[in-house]
Amino acid sequence: MPARHQRAAVLAFLVLIASSACTPPAGTDLGGPASPGDPATPKAGPPSGAGSAAPVPSVAALAPATALLKDKVEQALNNLAAGSAKPTRDQMVATLTAAGVSPSALEVSAGQTPTGLEVDAIEAAALQDMDCVIGQVREGKVTVVILPVLSTGKCFAGTHL
Repeated sequence: MPARHQRAAVLAFLVLIASSACTPPAGTDLGGPASPGDPATPKAGPPSGAGSAAPVPSVAALAPATALLKDKVEQALNNLAAGSAKPTRDQMVATLTAAGVSPSALEVSAGQTPTGLEVDAIEAAALQDMDCVIGQVREGKVTVVILPVLSTGKCFAGTHL
């Protein structure tokens, strides 16, 4: 076979391999309708797979202890935010431990950046079995979510309380 035909065959093979890597496996739902404007096709949730995060459980699916802790954290942080739109790290710790969160199960984000600037929001996480109850106060607004524990057994990466 002439060298020119060999190069063409190798190039065709490489294109075939590269294009197959971009094609999802059969039966994979990419989350959109089958055709544009097809209202009967429901949209899928987040993709699943080895690299995706675990789904956030609904309140009904939470373990009773996790649901109770979520309510405690949410109530405590709402009370704190009502009095301080930008609470400090120490205020977060004091508020959550007063609400019954064990200090050994509590992680709180830094109150300052490494250059000494004030942070936009402060987060706290309370570990409950294999769940992390994570609360944030940003400009007086509270958000509380449940996320899975990291492989380290902690809720936050990096340093914590």
